[in-house]
Amino acid sequence: MKELDKNRFLSKSRRLMELIEGELRSPVSAETGGVDRFDLEVASKHICQMQDNVKNDTLPPKEMRFPILARLILDQWPLESKLGTEIIELEKLYQLL
Repeated sequence: MKELDKNRFLSKSRRLMELIEGELRSPVSAETGGVDRFDLEVASKHICQMQDNVKNDTLPPKEMRFPILARLILDQWPLESKLGTEIIELEKLYQLL
C-alpha cells in the first residue's frame, strides 16, 4: 500500500470521525438533519475498523471490501447530506488501497 494513499485515508478518516463524534454529542444538527443516531454510530464503528485495518496493514482482499456505508447512506440518509457524501468518498478511497 502506498504510504501517501494510506496517510490521505487516515487523515480524512480522522476528520470524519471528529465530525461524527460532534454530531453524536449534539442533540440536533443542521449537518445531519434526518440522519438516525444509530446510523451515525454504525458509520463510526465501521470507519474505526477501516482505520485499524489500514494502520495495521491488515486490509481484506479488494473483492471483500464492500461499500457497506455507501449502501446505508444512499438508502437512508438525506440526499443532500454533506457528511454522507464525504463518508462515501472515504469508503471508495479504502476500496482502492
